[in-house]
Amino acid sequence: METGETKESLSLSQDWFLKRPVDFEHKKYILLKYLKDVEEQFEMGKIYPHFTQIAFHLSSTQMYTQKGMILKTKKSDIIVDDEMMVYDISERVPRYKYTPEEQVEVLKIAEFATQKFWEFFAMAKSLWTLAYENIEIKLKKNKERLHWGVGVVFLKNTIDQKLYVWMYKMMKANPNHDDFKCILDLIYITDKDITMSELTEHIEEKYRDYFNMIPFFELTSYQNFPLVETVLPIFKRKIMSYVFQSVKESLLLSDDTKET
Repeated sequence: METGETKESLSLSQDWFLKRPVDFEHKKYILLKYLKDVEEQFEMGKIYPHFTQIAFHLSSTQMYTQKGMILKTKKSDIIVDDEMMVYDISERVPRYKYTPEEQVEVLKIAEFATQKFWEFFAMAKSLWTLAYENIEIKLKKNKERLHWGVGVVFLKNTIDQKLYVWMYKMMKANPNHDDFKCILDLIYITDKDITMSELTEHIEEKYRDYFNMIPFFELTSYQNFPLVETVLPIFKRKIMSYVFQSVKESLLLSDDTKET
């Protein structure tokens, strides 16, 4: 439940506007087809991975119009809901060689694309703000162990009327940097009431001894936003914000150093 869309029409290559044929109408068609598909996703309330994609392409085409350079990312495809970090991105001189006439055409394409990406970035930001304000987390118990960086979150989904239970884990996004990410592991789905003992049977064995001691969060979505593309990505951002408002990053413990 962590991945986003992989449909080809919902993805543009990182250097899509530089590829041949160098033709404004051709590239305009490709861009508008992509944006039409993205708009349909936004209309269904699906924010990720499209928000991240739009922000990346906006920055890249805008940089080309200003400096003649583009952005490249180490990620093979922008499909996950993780934030794209500075160290994931680098500025590159395009490898393509153009005639003076082609150069003018490529710049025209980049300028048009930048304008359209700005429009869709604003659209995505507005949708994101609406979703963020309508998705709530409540800590139910064990606040004193937030520094463990692991806990439980449960959601009563109003769309399918099922109870979802995840374990969340906070860990370094990159061993060479201080950024953190939140990983969710779905451990139980049911349309019935569940006891703590039943739930304990479905968690990783290494957590069972202190399962009753870890933080429990209740996740609520006040509108029917899609679970995978919107609710869970925003929950991850909310839980990290909540934890780091309560715990210094330097005190966040790894899985093998938990202490009470």
